Amino acid sequence: EYVLGLIAKEQEYQRAGAVDDAQISALGKQWGAKYVVAIKAAKSIDGFYLEAKMVDVEKAYVAKMGAATSRLAGDSDLKAAAGKIIGLLGIGGEPNAGAASAPQTSASQPPASTPQAAVSQPSAVSSQFTDSRNRQKYSAVSIGGKTWTAENLNYKTGKSWCYGNDESNCKKYGRLYDWKTAKRACPKGWHLPSQAEWDGLVEAVGGEEAAGKRLKSKTGWVDASGGGTDDYGFSALPGGYRGYGGHRYYGVGSFNDAGYGGLWWSAAESGAHYARYRNMYGNSGQADEGSGGKGDGFSVRCVKD
Repeated sequence: EYVLGLIAKEQEYQRAGAVDDAQISALGKQWGAKYVVAIKAAKSIDGFYLEAKMVDVEKAYVAKMGAATSRLAGDSDLKAAAGKIIGLLGIGGEPNAGAASAPQTSASQPPASTPQAAVSQPSAVSSQFTDSRNRQKYSAVSIGGKTWTAENLNYKTGKSWCYGNDESNCKKYGRLYDWKTAKRACPKGWHLPSQAEWDGLVEAVGGEEAAGKRLKSKTGWVDASGGGTDDYGFSALPGGYRGYGGHRYYGVGSFNDAGYGGLWWSAAESGAHYARYRNMYGNSGQADEGSGGKGDGFSVRCVKD
């Protein structure tokens, strides 16, 4: 499913006129360009969300990434959002991302010779709290105006499991919950994040293409290179999942992918039998979203009310 998701994402770029980094590099060489910027627009809750990658033509790698939003009152708003990305990538204009306001300078200006970070890192404030139900202590972190648990939930209730039915994995990764249990599993004063809250977190740390790398823990991955930079203290761990039904049917009660990837429920449904989730895998820097069977067992992060 993960590979099919990547293929579908690449097809989206192809249809939008953008291509993979090697092909962008080849086109850039034909044009005699040093950098090529590809921008993709997607529908968001209150308008449009734009994400961009700036490919170094000579090295065929992404030198910078950026994102901006537009409420799209008119075409000028979308152009302003594109201009915001141009500024974000350091090609001209202001270096900060955010809601579009006024158009920035033209992309024809040469980029800075040394690529810098595409998104200015918001403050991430750490704290701690204790779950009164079982006295479990958790770290928490505030990112983009929301406070999240910085560890996977580990509270035994309803349909929840330790990976491989091994208690030591609960201590390491937290528990895996089916969707209905996940919706009520968070401590008092906390809740399962909505789709909008997941989207807000991902946007706050630089967009879907970069969020996985920036949110993943540095250690705990089977492949040492699969970890992230954990820039914000979110410390996403590869707790794997428990398959049950839907498109994740690998045999009832089967456990998969611990050490390789983590999947976290959102409170959003995507049909009678499915709900939305976010996943991060060691072979990708992305934080992808998908739809899983409600009977599957995924990890849970909580957001403060």
